[in-house]
Amino acid sequence: MFCDRNNINRRNVKSDVTSAYSPDRAMFTLAVKARIVVAALEILGMSDISGKPTRNTFPLSLPTASEATQRVYLRAIAAKVVDTYAIDSSSVNALLNQILSEEEQDEVQKNQAQTPDGR
Repeated sequence: MFCDRNNINRRNVKSDVTSAYSPDRAMFTLAVKARIVVAALEILGMSDISGKPTRNTFPLSLPTASEATQRVYLRAIAAKVVDTYAIDSSSVNALLNQILSEEEQDEVQKNQAQTPDGR
C-alpha cells in the first residue's frame, strides 16, 4: 500500500494511523475499491472500464430486464469475484470436511446400542 500511496501522491497518509486517521482510512477504502474493480474486470475479461465483457457476458435481455433479474446477475458476478480472489477454497473444504466428520461421529454415537443403564 505504501507503493500505491506514492503512486497516487497521497502524501497525507502516514504510517502511524493515530496521527492521520481520516486520510489513512480514505486511502485504505480507495485501495480496496480499486482492487475490487480490477478483480471484476478480470472476471469479466475486460481490459479497461470502457471495454465490453469477453467472459461472463451480459445476457442481451439484461438492460430491459427487471431490477430483480439485474440484481441476480450482479450477485452472480460478485460471487465469482469473491470465490476467485477472497476465499481460500482448500481451507474452506478442510473446514467443511471436519464439520461433516464430527457430525458423522455424533451420528454413530447416537446409533450405538446402549446398555439398560444408558451407557
